[in-house]
Amino acid sequence: MDIQASKPPIETPLAKVGINELHVPIKYKRKKGNPIKLETVVSMYVSLTPEVKGINMSRLPRTLYQYINEDKDVSTDLMKDILRQFRKELGCEDAYLKFRFNYPIKKQSLITDASGWAYYPTEFEAKLVDSEVTYTMMVSILYSSTCPCSSHLSEMLAEGKVIRDGEEIAMSKLSTADQRRYMKEWQKHSVNPKAKCELSSSGAAHAQRSRADIKIRFLKENPVWIEDLVEAVEKTLKTPVQVIVKREDEQEFARLNATNLMFVEDAVRLMSDTVNKIDGVLDWSIVANHFESLHAHNAVCVNWKGVKNGLR
Repeated sequence: MDIQASKPPIETPLAKVGINELHVPIKYKRKKGNPIKLETVVSMYVSLTPEVKGINMSRLPRTLYQYINEDKDVSTDLMKDILRQFRKELGCEDAYLKFRFNYPIKKQSLITDASGWAYYPTEFEAKLVDSEVTYTMMVSILYSSTCPCSSHLSEMLAEGKVIRDGEEIAMSKLSTADQRRYMKEWQKHSVNPKAKCELSSSGAAHAQRSRADIKIRFLKENPVWIEDLVEAVEKTLKTPVQVIVKREDEQEFARLNATNLMFVEDAVRLMSDTVNKIDGVLDWSIVANHFESLHAHNAVCVNWKGVKNGLR
């Protein structure tokens, strides 16, 4: 007797039944160079009709292995074939397949000839719903963001100005007790106890590592390369995190941060415009997190293309 095929006590349809966190090596095409085999975390699900108690879940990984054991590169056709086989093996209407992996791209330093590997968390997902297969990809990209407000406040200090009660005032107008925090000795090591002091200070604008999770939908016939999405976004933001730096590279990174100040809203507007122009992208959504060094919480912004029933 197949208990899983028996009638359930409550006949309710289930949207997704299956397994996740299955680790397997899978081979991926690259835009340039030979395909690369990466550890991949796989999620596999099917829908369940109300009159069936459960599925034979072992058929999901067995079916997957039938395809990856042939050492084929991941493609939209391969994912479509696996989904259709899920439906055939398990007698379901809908099927879902997701691959999660860290994709390596070699990155050149900003000034010098140093280079190293950056890894981009990536997801490929295919869904077979209502006999139609759709494809999405999500890539996480790290970048640096320097706060425009913090930069302005730091510049004010260098000009001898401070904020009090919401107004800009000269340090010289502060009370004597309040001025002490801005005293900068001109002759710190002088034996003269009356060494001259001036009201002056400096500040550093707060910057933080930030992450954009960019999800796109594309056609089977026109997939988007991971390298193209990463390159377009990093070129737009201008401050991607670096892998290997020498002093020249670090100085250039500081310059780029100072000349590309951004709130999280600025970053998402820039990325939205860029992703919207990439050939082959049918739909997109972006979630940006700025892991603030000023606060213990994150600054977050979300945006999407706005396609009806699209990505959110």
